[in-house]
Amino acid sequence: MTKANWGGAGCKVLLTVEYKRDPTAEEPGRELFAKMPHAYTGKNERYKLSVTATGDWPETMFYNLLAGKLPIRTPRIYFADMNRRTTNFIWIMERIAYGTDWEKSYEPGQVLPPPGKYRDWTLKNCADLYYAHARSMARFFGWYYHTKDITDQVDRCFMEEGSLSWRRGLFAKIEPLNQKQRDEFFIGSLSEPSLKQAVESSLFPTEIAQGFLQLGETFIRETAPHAFPAKYVSKDHLDRFFAEARELSHYGREMSWYTSLFPEYFSLAHPNAQVDNAFYWRSDGEMQCGLLDWGSTLHMSMPQCLAGGWMGAEPEFMDEHEEKLIDAFLKEYEEVTGAKLDRYQFYLVFKLSQGFMLFGCFANVQWCLRLIDKPGWKLVKDRFDKRIDATFLLRCYFVQIEFFLGMWMKRSPYPYWQKWMSQVGLKKK
Repeated sequence: MTKANWGGAGCKVLLTVEYKRDPTAEEPGRELFAKMPHAYTGKNERYKLSVTATGDWPETMFYNLLAGKLPIRTPRIYFADMNRRTTNFIWIMERIAYGTDWEKSYEPGQVLPPPGKYRDWTLKNCADLYYAHARSMARFFGWYYHTKDITDQVDRCFMEEGSLSWRRGLFAKIEPLNQKQRDEFFIGSLSEPSLKQAVESSLFPTEIAQGFLQLGETFIRETAPHAFPAKYVSKDHLDRFFAEARELSHYGREMSWYTSLFPEYFSLAHPNAQVDNAFYWRSDGEMQCGLLDWGSTLHMSMPQCLAGGWMGAEPEFMDEHEEKLIDAFLKEYEEVTGAKLDRYQFYLVFKLSQGFMLFGCFANVQWCLRLIDKPGWKLVKDRFDKRIDATFLLRCYFVQIEFFLGMWMKRSPYPYWQKWMSQVGLKKK
């Protein structure tokens, strides 16, 4: 048995099992993978994942209900259980036979080495991985598209009865409307008493968003400006970045609420579908992708899911590939479902999602300051510094800040927010 502590969500264990006889194809193999929660220390995410986000229970549900049964590859599960009172859990599943060297040549069907979160700079053929990921996500969403018309069992397993009923009622009103009518419905919903709670719960209020933004601004301008690329922290760029972000902060709830109002986008989703939560191999010359780590499985908007999932990509890579990845996703989704989604509107919702996600990412600056104190940041050179790169949570929360600064160079959500404001007729605050 080999112990490891990869990632921030739990303790991982590699199990090698000896049998008195060879296991059959239906039985667990010799090489297994187990995951359990970390002990709560105050310096990890145990409390957030197990108590506030309840991410571990939906993942337990996913493994027992769906793992190994989808049109995309996921690890086969052999045992998954959780104590809801203590939040302790254990999952035992198939171990993916990862490769070990990105420079090595792999035969068809052989799994490539595991990508690291926010470490795309180490990957070979990075574009192939992302396009495979886009197609795999489209196939999963396509599976849900067909499944929801056959049974509501999946919905009931991942959504409370009251929420499911309410969402169906809302979509019944929106589905027959054209885009202009949907935009009008959105504006009306902001002052509709029966929807007030739904709007307000879609995101934290403006003053909290601005508090997170201020936390980030102080960190970037004063605590660790030397740790970011010079072009990202030039005065002109930061002045524009924070001026635009402050404008967006007044509309976080409206943007989040709007992204949830499209029935054709709403799906069961993998909310942490970054390129590292997947495994890759080639088949018939094309890169293929299976999905891992289904924590916090829930229903959400497809473009919002993709916006969060691709946040870990290098800014320069996404400058070239962001829209092409959206096109690849939409093409695959149409092939799987027969449903042709409006490209402009889908991409608009994708960009709005990036806009309101910014504030949640800046909330994580508190982790940067918790794991390295302010004097310690003077010693950090950049994101490749071992203090950052070798510490999983710190790498995630620091690098995502850098990547938002990089996004704002050429792919800022701000112009799309301006188009959206004009499209829906929302007045500036």
